[in-house]
Parts: sequence; structure tokens; C-alpha cells
Amino acid sequence: MGKLDYTNILIEKKDEFMLVTFELRHGDSESIDRLVVSKEKATTYGEDKSKNHAELIDEMYSIQDEDWRDGEIGDGWIDVSYAEGIARVRSVEPISNHDVEILRKHGVA
Repeated sequence: MGKLDYTNILIEKKDEFMLVTFELRHGDSESIDRLVVSKEKATTYGEDKSKNHAELIDEMYSIQDEDWRDGEIGDGWIDVSYAEGIARVRSVEPISNHDVEILRKHGVA
């Protein structure tokens, strides 16, 4: 029997994840939603924070302006199709692999 190679397992465990917190307003209602994404997904546009946030908002709620990638995106509230509301990213924070595993175990991530 050969020696087991755990290299691939360790590499997979080093994936980096981010916890994104959104604010959504529609009518008189407000809500806070969270989404776990890879660090790569959270930084699709490199250092361009407004485009990164817009990408995350589009994934979560669908931005109304389908051509948003071609234009300028502000750092504030963005019109979204979901509930005909407005949304913004409140925060993007690192989350540990251990916490991601716990969330997955409970069907949240």
C-alpha cells in the first residue's frame, strides 16, 4: 500500500471566503441579508469597490439596469428588480473556513 497524499485536502481547506451583508429597502420595508462568497467572487473587478459591490448586488437581487457593467456605478444605493427596491452592500468581511463549514452543515451557506 502506498502513502496517502493529503496535499489536495489541505489546499481545498485554504479557500478564502467572505461574508457579504446587504441592505434592501422596498416600500416601507427594510431587510438585512447575508451571502457567503469566495474571495475571488467578492473581488471580480480587483480594487474597483463600486463594481465589486454592484456584481454582488446583481447576484443577490438583479440590478434593474441590464447594462450596468458598461456604465458608472455609484457607491450608494442601486435600483434592483427584486421587490422593486434599492440595495447596497453594507460590509464585506472575511469568514473562517470553520464558520463556512458550520453554515453549510446547517444548510445556510
